[in-house]
Formats: sequence, C-alpha cells, structure tokens
Amino acid sequence: MIQKRTDANRNQNSDTSNSCTRKRDRAAYMRQYRQNNNSPYKKLKATEQQRKYRQMTTSPQKKSKRNEYQKKYRECTSSNNLSIEFAIKQFHEIVNQGPLYVCTCML
Repeated sequence: MIQKRTDANRNQNSDTSNSCTRKRDRAAYMRQYRQNNNSPYKKLKATEQQRKYRQMTTSPQKKSKRNEYQKKYRECTSSNNLSIEFAIKQFHEIVNQGPLYVCTCML
C-alpha cells in the first residue's frame, strides 16, 4: 500500500513536470513561429486581402438591407416603445395569433 502511494506520487510529479516542459516548449515554438512569420510583406498581403473582401461584401444592396434592419431594430428598442401602451399592443398581437400551447388546467 505504501509503495503504491509513493509510486502514484512519483507519477503525478512527473506528469506535472512534463506538462511544464511541454508548455515551455510550446511557448518557445510559438515565439519562434511568430518571429518567422511576422514580416511586413505578409502583413501587407493580409491587409490587401481584407480590403478586397470588404469591398465585395459591402455592396449597396447589403448596406441598404442592413440599414433597414437597423431602423426597425431601433424603432423596437427605443425608449418610447417601452411604455405600457406598447406592451399592451404587443400582447394583443401575440394573442391574436392564437394559443402557442394548450393549457392543461382547463381541459
């Protein structure tokens, strides 16, 4: 029993020292990797690619669609719509659609 416990402790200690050396090795590797891959040319290339992507994704149709969505969102979340009248109106709209579940207490 005593030997088993000491063997387990040795294994546990070696596991923690292995994880520390693995972390240290990984950190050293990543430091070297970043140093090798951090050139002005690569940064310029990535910036160009990002600029092209933004030009493709920001078409006038997409901008107008996003603007419409934002206007509707602002209307819904404005402070005027947080009134009691708005809450009652919203409740009536939901109730007009019909029940979303069946109440079991009335059956």
